[in-house]
Amino acid sequence: MRVILINLFLLLLPLMLFIVYAWLTNRRARKGGLLTDAPLISLAIAGVLLVLAMVAYFISFDSAPPGGKYTPPSFENGTLRPGEIRPRED
Repeated sequence: MRVILINLFLLLLPLMLFIVYAWLTNRRARKGGLLTDAPLISLAIAGVLLVLAMVAYFISFDSAPPGGKYTPPSFENGTLRPGEIRPRED
């Protein structure tokens, strides 16, 4: 669920920034004519690029070593030991 919310936030971030910018700089935006003049296609493309950049980041930097062994979270001596992926022992 967290990943979906992050992706949704990144997808809508350019539109939110445009709305804030237009509202702060243009009085016409305060009267409700903001979204009719918004560059929605460009904002959508920018949002998709942000989501793709985040996915590429997680693929590149948040991966486990190939052939690693997953150890699930467990309780040891009354404390929770987080799960981890250990390198394969040869």
